[in-house]
Amino acid sequence: MLEFLRKIRRTLAISIGLFIIYMSLRSQLHLTQYVSDKTMHFVAYGTWAAVACATPRGRERITLYAAIIFATGLAIEIIQPNVGRDKSMLDLAANSAGIAVGILAALWARRWLYREVR
Repeated sequence: MLEFLRKIRRTLAISIGLFIIYMSLRSQLHLTQYVSDKTMHFVAYGTWAAVACATPRGRERITLYAAIIFATGLAIEIIQPNVGRDKSMLDLAANSAGIAVGILAALWARRWLYREVR
């Protein structure tokens, strides 16, 4: 059961990451008329971090995943001007805040997610 949960979590985390990369590098969306751009960054990166970091493994793994997610967000912000998008440090700040909240959610979730399968 534990291996099944790991595969699902890993597949979902990779899928969310690829979706974020795709949406960040395509042309501007007009969703910001309904929801703040920073809110979308916060929710997207928070969700990605929560799923990726809800691992039963140690905190070193969580730190690694958080660093990878942050580095991906930083790389996207650097690349965006080359694809007709604006680079924004406020986007990076929203990403970082989302990652932090996602990690806290993952730490909380893994307590009950993995307790019955140990």
